[in-house]
Amino acid sequence: MANEDWWGYVKRVIREYPELQRKLESVGETPCVPAYGASGGRAGTISNPVESAVVDRLNAKEQRRYEAVHKALEITAQMRDGKSRLLLIDKVYFKRSHTMYGAALAVATSERTARRWNHEFVRLVGMILDLP
Repeated sequence: MANEDWWGYVKRVIREYPELQRKLESVGETPCVPAYGASGGRAGTISNPVESAVVDRLNAKEQRRYEAVHKALEITAQMRDGKSRLLLIDKVYFKRSHTMYGAALAVATSERTARRWNHEFVRLVGMILDLP
């Protein structure tokens, strides 16, 4: 991956984290009692809940991206301003409800500090993914 490409890639990885988390958590919620009828299921559908749970699991690439962001969130939580940093990441990347400026106001910090925190988080995820 070219140096200029990794920044945008990592930001996309961070944005997809909530969906990967939902996908991962939904596997455990799927009832795993087979219910086959005489004719099976409808055409084009998965009639077996066990099969559905397996289909919904994360593939290897998704798992790697999920774990990278999860690890970066754990590391960030341990930082001195961890709670504010996590709130900023949530508003900008996960909920996509705020711009960087708006998120900075919401967590009572300067836009410059918010941008630094963002930069550090994106770099941390990139480092965990072994990107340049």
